[in-house]
Amino acid sequence: MDPVSWLEHIAKGSPLLLLVVIVLAMFLDSLALIGALLPGDLLLLIPAAAVGPAGSPIVVAGSVIGTVLGYTTSYTLGRWSGPAIRRSWLGRRFGADRWMWAERLLRGPAGRTLIMVQFMPLLNYLIPLLAGTLRVPRKRFILLTATGALAYSSVYVSLGVLAGGTGERLNDSTGRPLALVVVSVVAAVLSFTVLTKVVRRIAEKQNPAPGEKMDAAPGNVADSVSC
Repeated sequence: MDPVSWLEHIAKGSPLLLLVVIVLAMFLDSLALIGALLPGDLLLLIPAAAVGPAGSPIVVAGSVIGTVLGYTTSYTLGRWSGPAIRRSWLGRRFGADRWMWAERLLRGPAGRTLIMVQFMPLLNYLIPLLAGTLRVPRKRFILLTATGALAYSSVYVSLGVLAGGTGERLNDSTGRPLALVVVSVVAAVLSFTVLTKVVRRIAEKQNPAPGEKMDAAPGNVADSVSC
């Protein structure tokens, strides 16, 4: 049984169980560093294709809840031991440049950054962690990331529903998985080209203050983060 059919079966049997599955998947996907190992967009596209328009609110709700829980966990880890994680073997695998971009983004218009964090490839696993390290106010962090998660979920669930319906009309057994793979690849390509360039430009505008080292222990930016 393919993942779409499996989730379709779960949705018909217990919408609550489907909600729990999505919350857990998106929670893991939103954890700092760990989420980079998961299939990302497919975690939303597949259940959206399985439930169709009628069940899409469950997928969106589960995604928002799971994402906020995952980002808040990363934020808490950042407040506790962010610099140590950054210097760890896994943290170094992301590259100094990405950490620098993430920090510059948070030192600039951080409200806009946190709303858009889930759309940022790879940086979405670093920014929540750094937000905790930089002492962004917790309530503001949760509000902004929840708003962004709602926007991200709405976009990708809509794409998943569209891909699922199109694939089902093409072929009952392989149409939906194939359509989802195509949509996922296109979304990934756009994310790693267009969005990466946009993020780089925004980060480059957030120049460090004279004498400041972006890879040093960060200061408190609670007063500089604007909504």
